[in-house]
Amino acid sequence: MPLAPMHRDTATLLVARAMGPAVSVVLLAILARKDGAADVGLYGLAAAVFSLLEAASSLGMRHLLPRELARRDDRALLASAAVACLSVGTVLALITGVSTLWMRGGMATVVALAAAATPLAAVAVTEEGYWLARGRASRLAWALLAEQGVRLVVSLAALYLGAGVETLVAVMVLGRAVAVVLTLPPGGLTLWATNRSSLRVLWSEVPVFLGLEAVYQLYWRVDVLLLSALTPLSEVGFYVAAYRVFSALLLLPQSYGQILLPGMVKDGGRRLLRRGIIEMLVMGAVLGFVAAVGSAPLMRLVYGQGFERAALVLTILSLGMVLASVDQPQGRALVARGRQRLDLTVLTVATACNAALNLILIPTHGAVGAAAATLVSLAVSVGGHALALRGT
Repeated sequence: MPLAPMHRDTATLLVARAMGPAVSVVLLAILARKDGAADVGLYGLAAAVFSLLEAASSLGMRHLLPRELARRDDRALLASAAVACLSVGTVLALITGVSTLWMRGGMATVVALAAAATPLAAVAVTEEGYWLARGRASRLAWALLAEQGVRLVVSLAALYLGAGVETLVAVMVLGRAVAVVLTLPPGGLTLWATNRSSLRVLWSEVPVFLGLEAVYQLYWRVDVLLLSALTPLSEVGFYVAAYRVFSALLLLPQSYGQILLPGMVKDGGRRLLRRGIIEMLVMGAVLGFVAAVGSAPLMRLVYGQGFERAALVLTILSLGMVLASVDQPQGRALVARGRQRLDLTVLTVATACNAALNLILIPTHGAVGAAAATLVSLAVSVGGHALALRGT
């Protein structure tokens, strides 16, 4: 794939994906001033639960499907992926919904709402794979813009009318439904085109790719989950406030990695990997420096007084931008070369490191300790991927 179209697609997808964190920051800023850090923490918990359920219901198709469809255009393969993901997503939504019976108050409501979005997320993953494999990132971008536009307008209206965090989570589900409709492939998903041979191809790869997706999501969510269990919701709110800005910065390497994958399948990931690492290294360093230097005024501007602690969290997380920017192309290169098991091994070690450090640091340092754990585990992931690539 030529570099110019790749850069264009990356920029298009990046702009659209940046809308999600931008809308979240706007809504959380209003929520923080209106209801305080505890409700910000509830919103962060709902987002973390949704991400983990999405990862589980995707069966790893976010990585697997673009690779397989880039190799061959097969509608039966797409239909089989959709049926498998939708079935698993529906079951997970029901199980999670039942589990909320043992939760308390607002936590039960937001988790149940996040679970309701799981089948939609499962379908969205297969649609995403279809358009990425065809080099049509622009179609995804327009759908994402529509999703976030609906979310912003409806949420602002709801907040104006006095609604709380539960309504914001419900509107998030509505926005995802809009995106699913807008990214349907020509002729729809044709679920009836599913066949046994396509299912066999997918299921032979699903365990590893599902592991990749689940571990990847757990890596980026274990901090919020452990903070929710070990600290007051206000401390979770401080972390989520900073993390929303950091997650917006992460969109650059994540979007670039998605665009790189189909091209890496065709050239073995060597030329594009070298170019990708150089470009991401420069951009990650610039973004990380700007975020670290501007963390205090940014947190004060967005969230108001009382969120000064979030500035230190953002400063620490921003130092990890260079590491995250290098790590994304490395991981995609392993998948493109068919070495996804190595990628899974590296991610598992990094996630275990992240969880262990969170358990050690959160009881004494709270949100700041969680940020430090993320930084160290990113260094572990970069080093592990580098060693894995040397052997391929």
